Amino acid sequence: MKTLTVWQGTAVFVLLVGLVTSCGRSPASSPFPTRTRIPTSTPVPTPTVTPAPAPTVAPTNIPTPQGLPSGESAGDTWLRPADGMVMVYVPGGAFEMGVAEDEPLVQSDEIPPHAVTLSGFWIDQTEVTNAQLARCVAAGACEPPFAPVFERHEDTFGNPEFGDYPAIYVSWLHSHDYCAWAGGALPTEAQWEYAARGPEGFTYPWGNDAPNDTLLNYDKNINDTVAAGSYPGGASWCGAMDMAGNVYEWVADWYMQYPDEALTDPTGPERGIGHVLRGGSWYDGLEFVRSANRYVIREAYRDYTVPSGHGFSLGFRCAVSP
Repeated sequence: MKTLTVWQGTAVFVLLVGLVTSCGRSPASSPFPTRTRIPTSTPVPTPTVTPAPAPTVAPTNIPTPQGLPSGESAGDTWLRPADGMVMVYVPGGAFEMGVAEDEPLVQSDEIPPHAVTLSGFWIDQTEVTNAQLARCVAAGACEPPFAPVFERHEDTFGNPEFGDYPAIYVSWLHSHDYCAWAGGALPTEAQWEYAARGPEGFTYPWGNDAPNDTLLNYDKNINDTVAAGSYPGGASWCGAMDMAGNVYEWVADWYMQYPDEALTDPTGPERGIGHVLRGGSWYDGLEFVRSANRYVIREAYRDYTVPSGHGFSLGFRCAVSP
């Protein structure tokens, strides 16, 4: 499980608006403690988690978007009417979610690997952009992103220069509301991982080769977000882009330790310590951009774990199930 500590004073305020760090950074360069790789010879304990109260989110009866095709092959595309998002089809199938204990860089919350069977679904080709979120705000169905404090991104939302950039400073509730307005939902954690790894269980969306700066925006190689879809060479097996790096992505599930039984179309636990984030960001190194990696901000960071939590490296994409 990922555990963060709270700084005092002004640092708390700054950190609450977005610093999500990569593995292996020294205390001098990172406000969070280094996460230690799990020795393969040491049994991994199952952490005890005290569930936080579930947020009050009204059930949404989501109609199937008009014109949604059935989808046949991985990578079939469809233009979502509400926001012009290109969606790619992920055919139903089975895969092994999570990784084995002896895998490089494994974390305790990525085990045990377990069989998951999924029905076919559609997922956004990229992260939702500022321009697309602006449509939802204009329609009165979404709130605008939180006003950023970190000066790097003061003026991205509503600025045409950044219309194609992923929406940031968005909370889980922002993401939930947007996807419902667009005629879908946040992808489940299983859907997200399957779209990223595929039935072969690749380490990264593009395969098992190590990351480099031609495949994704990560490890501060640009030191900022970039326009959505800037790395087509890093696309996953179904054609989804930006599933590693650029910004973390909210998924539907609460965070809890994995079960050890086979599952079909899982939706995650009813509650947990926070909602899961996937994919790593522009700030993070190779451990965090692995497709099996999971992230959650602990309860001490209330602005993250409550449904209104947000940050400068957090975004989202949507999914639609026929």
